[in-house]
Amino acid sequence: MNAPARGRTTDIGQRLFRWRGWIGFAGYCVVLIFSAASLRSSLLSLPLTVAGLGLRFWAMGHIGPDARTNVMGVDRLVEDGPYRWVRHPLYVGNAFLVAGALVALRPPWWLTVPVAALFFVEYTLIANAEERLAVHAGVPAQGGFRLRRAAGEWQTLVALAAAYGLGLLKAVLLATRG
Repeated sequence: MNAPARGRTTDIGQRLFRWRGWIGFAGYCVVLIFSAASLRSSLLSLPLTVAGLGLRFWAMGHIGPDARTNVMGVDRLVEDGPYRWVRHPLYVGNAFLVAGALVALRPPWWLTVPVAALFFVEYTLIANAEERLAVHAGVPAQGGFRLRRAAGEWQTLVALAAAYGLGLLKAVLLATRG
């Protein structure tokens, strides 16, 4: 009787994985609309953002472009670098980035709490679906960190620069209005 429930959870996790970028973008847009960003809040968020980017860069250097697809699949297990200590370091890095964005944009608490909770639920379901696939994965991956594998993180950097830029633009517009 437990197998069907697990199957549904995996299916939901795989769907969320496929749409995770668009879900994050939609969440960001809602937060931006209700934000009260400032230069100070943006500066306060930098340690979280830098930690998230650093962890993602390190993890991507080990896992490579396989993590940038929209189809969930695990054919090898990465067990070195940050994967030695955390099963899903990319998702932990994303959590730091979301926390940084929430600090930078300063949405009201009634929006901050559900956004953080929904992020946690979304990535827990995704991680659980990946865990079920990982059971069938082949041999552990070899090779360590490769800068070439981490090169795709420029996309995360560009998205963050745009997100922070829009937040700062809104902060400037709000400051000149008041």
